Amino acid sequence: MRPEASQPSATAFRTEATNALAVVATVCASARSRVQRAEEQLARTHTILNRQAARIAQFRQWRVGKMLRDGRLPRDRPAAVYHRPGKGERCVVCTRGIGPTKRLVAIWARDGEPVAYLDFDCFKVWETVRSLPADHQPRLPSTAR
Repeated sequence: MRPEASQPSATAFRTEATNALAVVATVCASARSRVQRAEEQLARTHTILNRQAARIAQFRQWRVGKMLRDGRLPRDRPAAVYHRPGKGERCVVCTRGIGPTKRLVAIWARDGEPVAYLDFDCFKVWETVRSLPADHQPRLPSTAR
């Protein structure tokens, strides 16, 4: 029996498969290159975010230290500290709004009046900085001067 004219020969099939594999290899190389560039960009972004987080932490420490020196925050532990979800109050340290997804900390004085509202991150900084000796108070970062 003779092969039908419409069927490709084995050589043509191999050539077509080789061409298809070459296209797949090119696409894979391009994808690998894009993934590598994305990973490099992600690493740069992480570095930037870590630097920003460090600057924010330094600023919070400096601001709490300044507020302690100015008397706007108590150095001694107050009579009561109250935690609850925020209702839009402003943190006295970072001045950001404290919404319902954040923890508000109200520092109460002995007479029952609130001294200050802080978000939980600023409260943790206050807890640390207020116990430092006066000569070890945080300084303003040099990049923010």
